[in-house]
Amino acid sequence: MAAGVPRTIRESTVQFRHTVLFMSLGLSMALAHAGLAETRELVRKSPALKHTQGDGVAYAAAEVRESSVPGMYKALNPRTHVPMFYAHEGLDYIVQGNGWSEVRGAELVPVAGDPAQLELDKRMILASLPLDNDMAYRFGDAKRRVVVVWEAFDCAHCRDFEATLSKYGAEYDATVYILPTSLSKTPANVKGIRNIWCGPNPGAAWREIMTNASVRLKAADTANCDPRRSMETSDDVANMLRLRGTPGFILGNVNGRAAVSGFPPSDNPIAQKHALDGIMGKK
Repeated sequence: MAAGVPRTIRESTVQFRHTVLFMSLGLSMALAHAGLAETRELVRKSPALKHTQGDGVAYAAAEVRESSVPGMYKALNPRTHVPMFYAHEGLDYIVQGNGWSEVRGAELVPVAGDPAQLELDKRMILASLPLDNDMAYRFGDAKRRVVVVWEAFDCAHCRDFEATLSKYGAEYDATVYILPTSLSKTPANVKGIRNIWCGPNPGAAWREIMTNASVRLKAADTANCDPRRSMETSDDVANMLRLRGTPGFILGNVNGRAAVSGFPPSDNPIAQKHALDGIMGKK
């Protein structure tokens, strides 16, 4: 995890164009169903499988599912069901752990730099994030800045971020959307994340559990809850945008300079405040 937010992040982060990117988000976003069969067939024939290994084994097949972001699909290891890569509809590019690649004939070609079309595709993912107004905090003029945080309730650095944000939140004008996850993917933790996200006040419940270690998770009606309110959704988004650790911060422009991970530990409060200023922006 990074020790803080580099100066280049603070200087070059592009402000979210809130009214353009986020008016269509929230619970109104529909899953994309068109193209699944076609994408499955393209993945089956794709050079992506030739270049992908799971547990040291090269697989000739993958289980392909829709992700929570329209137009993006995930190819799962057929044995472990862990994502091997994410594919854009039509398989014009894929996203793996080592970066973005274009599919050219029978080859996978790493994307050099950040061509304009790929940047637009990344912005498409950003504009389609399954953000939830119920899982958000608002400070001051909430339209001024938007921050998305990929955050685990069993992550010490995430708790440090939450504690620092609670202490200094009045200094900022921003909306903070949470993509909740857990470092330990136990069935109990997967269920716990869904209980929080499906409860009557998810944002308050999440903030309470992040700032009070003694709080216990409460059961919620998950049967009638949007299926995207799950740890799987949060982790899919983080994998697509290649966030490397929790907490991960998406500050607007998903270009490697504005999708960052890490937060200073609690024994360095000055560095924590400095990092928070870069993430949240000063008034």
